Amino acid sequence: MILDPTPAPAGLMRANATMIRGVDSLSGRLAGAREADNLISGYAQARLFGNNLRELDAFLAVLLDQAASCLGAGVVDRRRMAQRRNTHGRLSAMMDLLGADSPFDPRLCAVGAVRDCLHARGGRVSGGGHPAPALALHRLGAGMQDGAILLSAGSLLSIYAMYRAVSEQLVDAVGAWRGGDIDFSRRNAHLSCAIVACDGF
Repeated sequence: MILDPTPAPAGLMRANATMIRGVDSLSGRLAGAREADNLISGYAQARLFGNNLRELDAFLAVLLDQAASCLGAGVVDRRRMAQRRNTHGRLSAMMDLLGADSPFDPRLCAVGAVRDCLHARGGRVSGGGHPAPALALHRLGAGMQDGAILLSAGSLLSIYAMYRAVSEQLVDAVGAWRGGDIDFSRRNAHLSCAIVACDGF
């Protein structure tokens, strides 16, 4: 494979560092909570956690854009990639291009369903057809009571850890595709340049 040396991985590493800082910040906010404690006690909290998950999804979208830049225009049709409706679909397509597994697809899809319900409806689950089915809640270790989502500290920490794992797996896959030109010993060297700006942090 002839590698295009033009796209530098610095943007990818900064995006990964931003994800790491975001995950660490959100996880730190749960340091005093017991894993089994339900954290959704009302509309405002549901919206807050929904927004936090939306921000992590946005960080992943930026990371995917940077990964596409590293691969080059001849490999990735970025316009078609951007037309995909959800981030987990874009991740799956990217990992296919890289020849890597994407084991997080079911959980990322479930996070999307629960995230949208938390943010758009304050965690209130309506009748049939609502995009937060029991399967999505089950995949995340979440539950439901009296029509409202129950989300424990342990479940949220697991979701945050998954986003970190997805981010690092994508960086690894891009590095392998490029022939190992990313210095993984300096994976976190861009933490000082990471930009984390959202309501929940």
